[in-house]
Amino acid sequence: MEVETLEKIKKNVLAFRHGTARYWSILTEENEFAGFIAVHNLQEEEIAISYGVGPVYRRKGIASSALLELLRWEGIQHKRIVLATHKENEASFNMLQKLNLTYKGLKETGMGMRHVFVC
Repeated sequence: MEVETLEKIKKNVLAFRHGTARYWSILTEENEFAGFIAVHNLQEEEIAISYGVGPVYRRKGIASSALLELLRWEGIQHKRIVLATHKENEASFNMLQKLNLTYKGLKETGMGMRHVFVC
C-alpha cells in the first residue's frame, strides 16, 4: 500500500477515536458490504460527508439512500454540510444534483479539483 494511503488511514482512525468523525458501512438487504458513508469534522460548524459504493452496487440508488438517511441524523443537525466529488465523477455529480443540494462550483479542495455542494 502506498505511504499516502497508509497516512490517510491513520488520520481517519485517529479522527474516529477522537470522536471528530463517524463511519458507517452500507449493507445490502442480503447483508453484503456495498460501500461506506462518513462524516468528518464533527467538532466544527461545517462538516464534510464522504461516501463510496462498490462498482457492482452503483447506479442502484444505494448512495443516495444512504446520504438521505445520514442527512436526517440528529448528530449533524444545525451544521453546514459540504459534499465534494471528483471533477471526473459524473455519476456522483449527477446524484448530488438530483438531491437538490446547492452547487458551489468546481473548486480546488486541497485534494484536487472537486465539484462542491452544500446543504
